[in-house]
Amino acid sequence: MPRRATRALEEVLLEEPDHDGALRALAALYEEQARYADAAALWQRLGKARDDDTRTREHHLLIAAAQAAITAGDHDGAKAALRAAQKHGESPHYMAASAELAAARGNPGGAKEQLLRALVAEPGLARELVPLLAGAERALAPADSDAQIDAVVLADLAEVQALTGPTLPILLARAELARD
Repeated sequence: MPRRATRALEEVLLEEPDHDGALRALAALYEEQARYADAAALWQRLGKARDDDTRTREHHLLIAAAQAAITAGDHDGAKAALRAAQKHGESPHYMAASAELAAARGNPGGAKEQLLRALVAEPGLARELVPLLAGAERALAPADSDAQIDAVVLADLAEVQALTGPTLPILLARAELARD
């Protein structure tokens, strides 16, 4: 059913390229089908047609496209999607996806750098990003013990905290690591 609906909406847009309802419905279908880059392109069209700012939505859809490409092993596609997303800014979501791509490409140093940038930009992501940070550190120093890795991550979090102030998510992440 979604494929027929998609085709029908695409045909409507061939006849009426700026049909607001068809653009919105097709963008939603594309999102549902994990066709994030296509959805972002439709939101861009919607924004131009209605003189609305859809950059934030486009940005997050392009990042979703990059993450889907990483999962599929298409690192070049992911890089292209991240480049397109970067035109709308470098959000913490962008930085985390960039870290994911760096790790997938075997660049744990780049992953660590992007994860630290994301934590500084949004300390509230600590619960999700600190385990990835530990993974990047483990890839950088595979011979180190878990205690040594934890010590390095604790030092990294102290640096983040020095830049952001004593935010609760960073404090909790540090306390959890220190406890282990």
